[in-house]
Amino acid sequence: MVDDTDEDDSQLINEYITMNIVKQPLCAHPNRGRQFVEELIHGHPDQCHFLVRMRPKVFLELCDTIEEKYKMRSSHNVTVKESVAMFLYICGHSITQRNAMRMFGHSQETISRKFHEVLDAMEQMAKDMFKPDHASLTQVHPKLRSDKRYWPYFRGFIGAMDGTHVPVVVSGRDQQRYWNRKSVCSMNILAICDMDMLFTYIYVGMPGSAHDAKVLALAMQGDPNFPHQPVGKYYLVDSGYALRRGYLGPYRQTRYHQNQFQNQAPPSNHKEKFNRRHSSLRCVIERTFGVWKGKWRIMQDKARYDIGTTRKLVAATMTLHNFVRKSSIHDPDFDVDWREENDQQPPMDDEDEAVLEEGAGSRQYMEGLRDNIAMDLWNTRG
Repeated sequence: MVDDTDEDDSQLINEYITMNIVKQPLCAHPNRGRQFVEELIHGHPDQCHFLVRMRPKVFLELCDTIEEKYKMRSSHNVTVKESVAMFLYICGHSITQRNAMRMFGHSQETISRKFHEVLDAMEQMAKDMFKPDHASLTQVHPKLRSDKRYWPYFRGFIGAMDGTHVPVVVSGRDQQRYWNRKSVCSMNILAICDMDMLFTYIYVGMPGSAHDAKVLALAMQGDPNFPHQPVGKYYLVDSGYALRRGYLGPYRQTRYHQNQFQNQAPPSNHKEKFNRRHSSLRCVIERTFGVWKGKWRIMQDKARYDIGTTRKLVAATMTLHNFVRKSSIHDPDFDVDWREENDQQPPMDDEDEAVLEEGAGSRQYMEGLRDNIAMDLWNTRG
């Protein structure tokens, strides 16, 4: 004979074990993730572009590259395609991993693990993509040669350079170093791009308090991959950088930004005309930053990851930017003027310039080159 009290106690014990010891997955619907990937591949291309920020064919090319070249493998429950889709969805919409858990039907632990697996693969791809390409430093870009606004005046142009900020999570003593001029904790990213809106060089990790010119100086001195210009070539920079050999900046205390010429009097002298053309050509870096942050919102929204992970995310999303841009598949995001709304850097004082200059001869050389370009533009009257 079985005592009813013993049966009741046994049932209570089993319920306790089920609820508190045998943990149930918070979200265990893996079919959601598989269905998500199927809709990406076989659904409307615009839906794929909205969800993972690229067209289906580009998505499949990316998955194949990560699997074949960077040796990422599918697990029992999650394919490479699903892992990549999770990563792109999180980066493209800046959602939390908890929200991704609901979307893909996997546990948060699985989401986090697969996110970092893809991130590590993208970091390796970034190292390959941003290897120095010395041949590109001597070639004239076809778009430059075919544009009469800039050719032959800016014949030495090989790229536009600027810095941009991304939010970071910092605590403790380091926090002060990362406060930028807008009183936000950020990381200052130096980048160079070409006329195709492709990033050709990135320098990641400097605290937001560092001036753009200081970041450049550290990159030139400390990064063996920095693309130093051949003789006669130069990068276009804004007024936040010192005028030195290989770095062509605008005239200061002179109209420069395009909105200063819109619905206003046309350039009245050679300096204003030079600045207008210089701004027009250099703004390719602002548009490139804009497309990058507009497509990968994780780069502009509130930071959710530590500094080390954020560094990897910057490199990964810039690599994705280039991967999409290099594809033969048209991407409408590059047609939109996402131009980043950066306020103009304040002019550096004489002490800053003295530190950053190679010498008076370097500045005089670039001043002479700038004056020659400005006078040629002014005399053309085009």
